[in-house]
Amino acid sequence: MNIARRLIILLLISVALVWASHLDWQILRMSDRSRVGFSQMMADAENATVVLVGESHNNRLHHALQLDVIRDLTQKKKPLAIGLEMFQMNNQQQLDQWVSGRLSEEEFLKVYSNNWSESWEQYQDIFWYARKHGIPMIALNIPMEIVIKVARKGFSSLTAEEKQHLPPEVTCELDTPYTEFLKKTYSEIESHALSNRSFVHFCEAQSLRNNGMAWNITHYLMENPARKMVVLTGILHAVKTGIPSQLSHYASVSSSVILPELPEFEAEEILKKEADYLIQ
Repeated sequence: MNIARRLIILLLISVALVWASHLDWQILRMSDRSRVGFSQMMADAENATVVLVGESHNNRLHHALQLDVIRDLTQKKKPLAIGLEMFQMNNQQQLDQWVSGRLSEEEFLKVYSNNWSESWEQYQDIFWYARKHGIPMIALNIPMEIVIKVARKGFSSLTAEEKQHLPPEVTCELDTPYTEFLKKTYSEIESHALSNRSFVHFCEAQSLRNNGMAWNITHYLMENPARKMVVLTGILHAVKTGIPSQLSHYASVSSSVILPELPEFEAEEILKKEADYLIQ
């Protein structure tokens, strides 16, 4: 056997081993606190129209989990779309061009960097997989200049012209379980670093993003009823009181929430009500 062929075989073996290790997740089903395998979790997730897989943006394992979920559904021949917090809704055309192969990686990286600050290396496997398999990638986020303004000055500071750049009917509600979730999660930050007004503005910005992303998800699914969507977003948006609770405002859409465990969350107190599955 020549050296080149041997190297190719070793490479294929290493890829297979990495793939196998990705499936070795420790999974807790929150409904009954039982341990389940990845295949059982995905069998349940297949019944949902929207599968939200939360992430810490700079955690490679979280992105590996997201890709495993996408790959599993693709291999089962499920018509799929991938929803992205990482892209603003006014950049949908560029995402379409990426998936269709009309943009080179070099060209697309300019678009990516205009939308998201985390390194391309964190997400490139997911983006290339979507391109290879022709899976639509859907920009979910509202324009970031609006998010930043709301976070600094509040929703009431938006002009009528700025609101025209938001999906129709999108507002930011504060008297919700999601606000209570944020208060519990950020209780120490709120008392030490944020004034009450600043925290209210932060909650408005987060709620506005949840509402906007939920509208974009349901709008896409209503136009493409044969598809289901895997949504990739930060944990604070993927929780049940986040985007999933907003989906019901626009349509009857079933969802499943998969969250990675983080040290700052107390699984028993916070995530039990916020996830269907917790990855440990």
